Amino acid sequence: MSENSKMIDCYGHDSELYSQRFQLFLDSTDQKLAIRQWVKDAVDKTERSLFIDAGAGEGSLTGFVANEFAFESVIAIEPDKRFQPSIREKCPKATIVASPIGEALAKSDQNADFVLCSHVLYYLPRQIWLDTAATMASWLAPGSGMLAIILQHPDSDCSRMFRHFSGDDRTAEDRNLSSLAAEFLAERRLRQRVAIETLSAKVEVDEPEKAYLIAEFLIQALPLEARSKIERQTLRDYVSQNFYDAERRKFWFSVNQDVLTIASV
Repeated sequence: MSENSKMIDCYGHDSELYSQRFQLFLDSTDQKLAIRQWVKDAVDKTERSLFIDAGAGEGSLTGFVANEFAFESVIAIEPDKRFQPSIREKCPKATIVASPIGEALAKSDQNADFVLCSHVLYYLPRQIWLDTAATMASWLAPGSGMLAIILQHPDSDCSRMFRHFSGDDRTAEDRNLSSLAAEFLAERRLRQRVAIETLSAKVEVDEPEKAYLIAEFLIQALPLEARSKIERQTLRDYVSQNFYDAERRKFWFSVNQDVLTIASV
C-alpha cells in the first residue's frame, strides 16, 4: 500500500502485488483468450523454425507459442533480467537476450518465421517506434515470416481511462498502431504486407472492489509521475461512473486490442 493511503498503489512488474493483480485481471477478462486464438490462427500459416518474442516479460505468452507450435528455436528478448527465471520456467528452450529490442539481434540475420511484440511499445519513446518495427521486420524469413505487434485499441475503455488520468491525448492521435502502419508504409521501401485488425475483449466482474483493483492494475502502464498523483477515491469514482452497467448489475469495460501484422513476401 502507498505511504499516503489517499493515493493509489504504485508497484513494479517484479512485485508480488503485481502478480496478484495480474492474475485477478486474467481471471476477469477474455483478452488472453483472444490473443491466443489469434496467434493460433496466424501461426498455423507459418513455418516453425524460429520464433522471436520481442519483449517477453515473464514469459507466459512465449511459452504458450513455443510449446503449442513446437518451434525448433525460440529467442526471448527481455531487457529486465528479473524476468529471466520466470521465462526459463515457462519456456526452457528459449535463448534469453537481455537487451533492448533495437540492440538485441543483428538485422537481416535471423530468418524468423514468427516475431511477436505484445503490449511493449507503450514503454518505448514514440519517436523510436518506426525504427523498432523496421528492426523487427528485418528479422523475418523471406517469403514466409510474420511480425505481430499488439497494443490496446485507442478507443477502448481502457485507453480512454489512460488518457483521462494522464492528460495525454497522444494515445489517440499518434500512439497507436494505425499511425505506425501509415509511417511504415510511407517511409520504408520494403516488400512486405501490412494490415491491422482489432480483437474485441472485455473485463467483467460483479464486485466493485475487484473492478477498482483491476483498473488500478491497468493504470500501472502509465508513467510513475502520472499514476503517483492519482487519488484512490478519484479512481473509484471513475470506475463507478464509467464501468458500472446498472442493467446487468456488473462492472464491464472494453480492453480491445489492435494487431499490426507485417508479413514478408
